[in-house]
Amino acid sequence: MQTLNRSQTHSCAGFYRKSSCSLPRAPDGTVELEIKVGGMMCDGCTSRVSEALRNACPGKVVNVEVSLPELARVEVRASSQLDAVQMLPTFLQTVEALGFTAEPQIEGL
Repeated sequence: MQTLNRSQTHSCAGFYRKSSCSLPRAPDGTVELEIKVGGMMCDGCTSRVSEALRNACPGKVVNVEVSLPELARVEVRASSQLDAVQMLPTFLQTVEALGFTAEPQIEGL
């Protein structure tokens, strides 16, 4: 898996990719992002991560599913795949601020 360059700012648009990848975009304009979350041990952990991700980019997050042991799926409204990927730094920083590790899961990289 290629390491992605993460912006140090906490915004939904501070991420620039160096390569292309294929993220499926639904007909309704949503894209699902996957984040590997390390350190979650219980339902309380998944609830904290889920709530934080829902609030990370107000108005853009459609759905969040967090499952043990280490996967979070975030469905976002995005005008393009690149727009969706640009939200990743915010999501990663949000999870890390809770004390967990986080890295993007993108097939094809």
